[in-house]
Amino acid sequence: MYRLSSNTTLFFRLFLPTAWLVFFGLFTIAVWVSNENMGALNHWYVKLGLTLFFLSGLIFFILTFFRLRRVESDGKFLYVSNYFKTYRYDVGSIDNFRETGIIFFTIGHFELKHKGKFGKVLHFIITRKNVEEFKRAYPEVFA
Repeated sequence: MYRLSSNTTLFFRLFLPTAWLVFFGLFTIAVWVSNENMGALNHWYVKLGLTLFFLSGLIFFILTFFRLRRVESDGKFLYVSNYFKTYRYDVGSIDNFRETGIIFFTIGHFELKHKGKFGKVLHFIITRKNVEEFKRAYPEVFA
């Protein structure tokens, strides 16, 4: 079994968004419900700005990190997990594989021929060594 996704996927998929959303969510709620004199935080435009900041962060995480998956393969099947559910896809259902370099890591994209449980495109942070080893062992998957 080859693990194609990086261990950092867990950090970016679960830990970072959870910590950020909990911290800023609780802070935003506290600012709105507090009756104390908190200086500039008592102004409605600061509260609105903080709420917009929180919502924009939530949208950012939904559009980026929440799309990441854990991907493993044995050459016959692709096992894709969101850390709560795992689905198996036949490697014949893979239409295309591409990589996108982002500042510190590389995102892999498996495009499926038909829409699966996680959509038509599966996104994951690549472990370069494991992907290259998998490509050498199963070149027909990437043909």
